[in-house]
Amino acid sequence: MSLTNTTAAAVGPLALEEIPLFAGIKPRRLRRLRPLFTAVKTQRTGPVMNEGALGREFVVLTSGRATVSKGGSTVADLSAGAAFGEVSLLDSAPRNASVVVEQGSDLLVANAAEFHTMLVEFPEVAERLQELADARS
Repeated sequence: MSLTNTTAAAVGPLALEEIPLFAGIKPRRLRRLRPLFTAVKTQRTGPVMNEGALGREFVVLTSGRATVSKGGSTVADLSAGAAFGEVSLLDSAPRNASVVVEQGSDLLVANAAEFHTMLVEFPEVAERLQELADARS
């Protein structure tokens, strides 16, 4: 998939404070969270995660849409504010679903090291992500 990096400060329509996963985090702490992500704009519709592949990143959709599928069947449609990719990183297991993102979508992407830093520095986010992962597993 063709992706273009931008700065995390120049996120699409949703800023970090508008993303449900980060709700209630004070602005001063959000400034520490921003550098853990790279902002990316998709250049075409295509997969960003493949079922069965090794998980290497965590993604937050800040604009656009994505479709989640398991075994070739659609299981969810995602919109701005949705996060995905946490299950594989938390469980050190292969991806349990594929995700296709629409052209022109804005994403915040954290690699595995950045993701784990976020878990340590933001325990409230770690708790929310574990609940999300438990619901998806």
